[in-house]
Amino acid sequence: MKDKEFLNFMFTKSSDLGFVHAKQSVKVTEMIDWLKSKQDWADKNNKGFISWDVLTTKADANKFYSTWNDYLKPGDDSGEVSAGNHMPDRSAKVESDLPF
Repeated sequence: MKDKEFLNFMFTKSSDLGFVHAKQSVKVTEMIDWLKSKQDWADKNNKGFISWDVLTTKADANKFYSTWNDYLKPGDDSGEVSAGNHMPDRSAKVESDLPF
């Protein structure tokens, strides 16, 4: 299991307002530096995107922290999904004896 990379420049707090799930703030210069350090990874692996997770501590469900999520879906890297990917047992050509 790999070590988590904590985003110590990002802060999340709960909200008393029903329509606001959480409030977040960041240290801008630290986040910019971190994003620049991940830019090559994002461009090569995730079409330029970076993801992170907001988690709660075991001790207190009202305390939040953020970690970098570098999970990549296994499989085809092209990003395109064809009908054959969904139904590999069916042929792509149309049969002439179809009832419709």
